Amino acid sequence: MRRIEQLECRAREQRTQLHSSIAALRNRLTLPGLAAEAAALIIPGRFHLLPAVAAAKRHPFFSVVLMMAASWLLKNGLRGASAARSRQASISRKRRA
Repeated sequence: MRRIEQLECRAREQRTQLHSSIAALRNRLTLPGLAAEAAALIIPGRFHLLPAVAAAKRHPFFSVVLMMAASWLLKNGLRGASAARSRQASISRKRRA
């Protein structure tokens, strides 16, 4: 009788381990899980990004606003740099003439 109880206990442990493995696999097959695996293949040193990714998952609205602000600053910075180059070019053309 003791042997059967040991086998049943071991079967329960194996079943629990199987369920946790299946849950982990399902988690990896979600969109964020697949994205994390793709990032691991593309960006080898991505471990320093993990706190930022966790913060973005907790506060998605803030992340979107932050990305919009960064893109706006980048766009205006590039526009300002190209405008300065065109002003400089027009000034140098006027000096030559």
